Amino acid sequence: MASAVVVDDNFIMRRKVKGVLKKLGLQIVGEAKNGIQALEKCEKTDPDLVTLDIHMPEMDGIQCLKKLRDKFPDLSVVMITSLSQKEKVLKAIKSGADHYIVKPIEEENVRDVLVETLGEEAIDESA
Repeated sequence: MASAVVVDDNFIMRRKVKGVLKKLGLQIVGEAKNGIQALEKCEKTDPDLVTLDIHMPEMDGIQCLKKLRDKFPDLSVVMITSLSQKEKVLKAIKSGADHYIVKPIEEENVRDVLVETLGEEAIDESA
């Protein structure tokens, strides 16, 4: 079972993402509301995947992404963004993000991104 840390400054969005990931069979091993907390959670839990919001206080998603890439080069990182942040998505991909999901979060889109990012074997919809 693949494990994930969900990072978003919005509690409702974290809950939504966690729900979709759980439904797809991932184990949620942590959540964070900013990049600083995300780094701490990843150091403690060594997840397979991090979903990372771009806009957050204290340390935004792109800053966090760069630090995650330095510390965890094999970690899969999926950015979460709105369509209006197209230029930031491109910057995130250039900074090492594996993929991105556009808000509003839709289960089928998340499933497709996870299959591309983690592989079909990481998805267990019977969970």
